[in-house]
Order: sequence, then C-alpha cells, then structure tokens
Amino acid sequence: MQDLNVVLVVLGVVVTGLYLRYNQPGKPQEMGDNSSYQFGLAGNDIPETKNLFVLQYEQINERLRYREAMTFIVGSLFLTVSVLLMCSSIVFEQTVNSILISVLVFASLALYSIWLLGFSLAANTMNNRDLFQLRQMEKRTENGLNLHTNLENIKEKGWERYFTRHVWIFPLWVLVATGVSILDSVL
Repeated sequence: MQDLNVVLVVLGVVVTGLYLRYNQPGKPQEMGDNSSYQFGLAGNDIPETKNLFVLQYEQINERLRYREAMTFIVGSLFLTVSVLLMCSSIVFEQTVNSILISVLVFASLALYSIWLLGFSLAANTMNNRDLFQLRQMEKRTENGLNLHTNLENIKEKGWERYFTRHVWIFPLWVLVATGVSILDSVL
C-alpha cells in the first residue's frame, strides 16, 4: 500500500517539475533598436499606421486579459471537481472497497494534473508571448509607454514572482497530501 503513496508523490513531483520547467517567462531573442520589426499590416493601402498600431496593441492586451481570466475560471472548476472527487473517496470510505477509493484519488489528481499541464501551461506560454510582444511594442512608442515592462520588472523581484506565477502548484500538493492520507487510512 505504500507503493500507491509513492506513486502519488511521484506524480506530484513529475507534474510540478514539468510545470515549473515549462512555465518560465518567455524571453524570445530581443531585437535591437536598429532592426525592423513589423507589427501588423503595412503598405500604401493603410492610411494611418499609427491607428493600426494602437488597435493591435489593444487587441493583444485584451486577448491577454481574456486568457488570464479564462485560466482562473477553468482552473477553479477543475480544482473544484478534483476536490469533490477527493472528498467522495472519503465519504465512500466505509461503504466501498479500497480499489474504488484508490481510483477516485488517482482520478482527482489526474484530472487536476491534466488541466495544469494541458491548459494552464499552454495559456501561460501564450501569455508570455503576448507580454513579450506588448513590451516590444512599448519600446517603439514615442511617448515612453511602458506599462507591461514595469509590471514585468516588478514581477521579477522577490518571492511574489514565484507565488503568483506558480500559484496552481499549491493545490496540487494539497491534493497529493490528502490522497496520501486517504490511502494510508484505507489501505
């Protein structure tokens, strides 16, 4: 029965390792100020390139905001379902066999891990790309707009960086610890 606990902990370590490894701020190769970097369409058929630049900046910013909101909403749903599966294994502890309880515990962790690696990690990767593009666009402005650059510099300092970027790891380890406790008491 200790083997199942080891499997739970190994699952938690693997998911955490994958998430932390691939959930790094995107640092695509910076382009020098002398290089030409096109944002959006260009040509004689577009009368006001400045308005197009502003429109693209607003669209990227809105896309980033929408994706972050969806990540929190969907993450909350998956976390809730995972917690409900874990709680149902506790409720059924006296009435069903230990195999079903083990399945519920592993299903809870698998569901949350799939969301963490499949949805949250992909969304964070896209967010990093959009933030990079916004920072590059801010460098090109004449009025010194640097909202996203300042936010990124603030995030890069201190323990808050790790907490805010990797906040979804903490519920994973609560689920792992709960699963280990449940499996110890049942098996």
